[in-house]
Amino acid sequence: MTRHCWKCGAEWTIKGNPGRGETCMNCRADLRVCLNCLSYDRNVAQQCRDRRADPVMDKDRGNFCEWFE
Repeated sequence: MTRHCWKCGAEWTIKGNPGRGETCMNCRADLRVCLNCLSYDRNVAQQCRDRRADPVMDKDRGNFCEWFE
């Protein structure tokens, strides 16, 4: 599956899920953020479809969510 940066659209070159400190090689935006997660959905409560996840306030900042995909 091809993944892209939430901010600039550049393709990821990272194998697997990014760590909290990994950033986009193009724009330096954090990659392990809600906006890059498959469970992100702005139309549901807390903007996350995964009910196990703790609420995250800053959807565009790196976080430690263990349910990130």
